[in-house]
This record gives sequence, C-alpha cells and structure tokens, in this order.
Amino acid sequence: MTRRLRDILLEKPVKLGKPLYYWFRNPAEPLDIDLWQSFIEISELENVYSGNVKYDAILGGCSLFSVKRQGQTHAQVLPAAGVPWGLADPASGEVDSVVDYGAFSVVTPGGENGESTATGSIVAKSSRDWLFVGSRVSGRNGRTYPLAEILAAIGSLPHCSRSSIVAAPALGADLNPNFVLLLFIGGHSRVDQAAVRKKILATIAREMGKEFFPDRIQFFPLHPRGDDEGNVDHHWCRDQYLTGSLFRKSREEMYRSLAQLREYLV
Repeated sequence: MTRRLRDILLEKPVKLGKPLYYWFRNPAEPLDIDLWQSFIEISELENVYSGNVKYDAILGGCSLFSVKRQGQTHAQVLPAAGVPWGLADPASGEVDSVVDYGAFSVVTPGGENGESTATGSIVAKSSRDWLFVGSRVSGRNGRTYPLAEILAAIGSLPHCSRSSIVAAPALGADLNPNFVLLLFIGGHSRVDQAAVRKKILATIAREMGKEFFPDRIQFFPLHPRGDDEGNVDHHWCRDQYLTGSLFRKSREEMYRSLAQLREYLV
C-alpha cells in the first residue's frame, strides 16, 4: 500500500463519503485488502461505489476498467470498451499467449496490419472477468521507475560512472519492489560515501523528483562485468546482488586486490 494511504489512515483521517459518488484506484498499486478496507471505513466510503482504472500513456487513454462495487476494493478488470485487444506472452510481449494469462495488448489506432502493442499490465482469466495480477515493468504504486534515466542523470558524478539499479522483490502485501542503486567504486577504498550519497540524491531530486529516490545505495569495491563496448552488464549486476555474491566478493581479499590492480592498469 502506498505511503499516501498510510498517512491518511494513521495521521490525517479524512471523511470523504458524503460528497462522493464514485472513486477509483490504479490496479497496479499494491492490493492490501485489509488496509484498503480500513481506508474505506475511516473515510466513510462504505456506501460509495469504487472501481479500477488503468491508464496507459503509450496508448493515450484507458486500457482497463472494472465494474463498480459498493464499499469494497478488488482486483477485477475488464478491457476498455471499443478497443481490440488480446494477450501476449508476458516475458517478451511480442508473441501471443497460448493460455488465459499474459500481457494485455491492444491494437493501436493507425497500426499497420493490425499490429498490437503490449501494455505493462498482466491479467489472468477468472470466473466472470479478469484479474490484474502484476506488471511487466518495474515501478512503484503503478508508476514506472525510470532506471535508465536515473543512471544517465548521475553518470557524470564522482564514483557513479559504473552503476546499476536493481529492483529487489518485496514480500508481503506491499508488492512494490525495493530499488537499490549499486555503485562500483573499484579500488577506491577512501570514498566519502556520505558526500556521494548527498550529491546523488540532490541530482535525482533536481532532475527527476524526490519520489524517485532509490530505497538504498550500496557501495562495492569491485568492478562490474561489462560488454565489448564497456557498458555495464545490468543483468549480471542484478544476479550478483540478489544472490549475495557482491557482498561475499567485497569481503574477500582476492577480489578487492583484483579491483585495485585493474585501477592501476587503467
């Protein structure tokens, strides 16, 4: 559940019921049923209709909506009216799904030969309609997290030229991933980490907004794997971080010495 909703429930309860006839939520936000129902009760929305609305900027409008339900939140969705749609393989988004589960795709206006575009939404067939079960893109509360843009914004800062961002899966009802910024400082052991963090956060706040701060910033006295053109291999970084290999290698003298030797050679 979003921090905004937690603030309403725990700090600033607002009575919303009487002036409202209908309210809706983004189904891509974490679905904590208990917390949403507490929000409904505290805000006096038991007699107000609610639903789901998924807006996709790439399509220029609504892609999914839902029927209205009184006094409850849910994950059911339906395709937007009048939009030709289908299901694509959730991994690639380029081929049709062979089961009643996949990435929701639509035929965009003016598309050649009826070509479809896969959205970030993953839906699955239920008894009478569809369930919103996840997203193909990494984000918070239904908003895409701009990984490449953040790395580009901080790339010229000291000790940030070799960096990557990992979306670490979360557990529990709040399914927002934790975005961890990995900084590979090589053989530079005397880095003022507090100063580097301050510059990073100031740059992200200025260029992107504070809502895109990473959840954590980790420094590693190592070099990341790169491709033939010298670009950071982000898939390698993700696997090494999530398996704990980066932490293990950071503690071993051999890997730290190799990083220092590479600095001398460069």
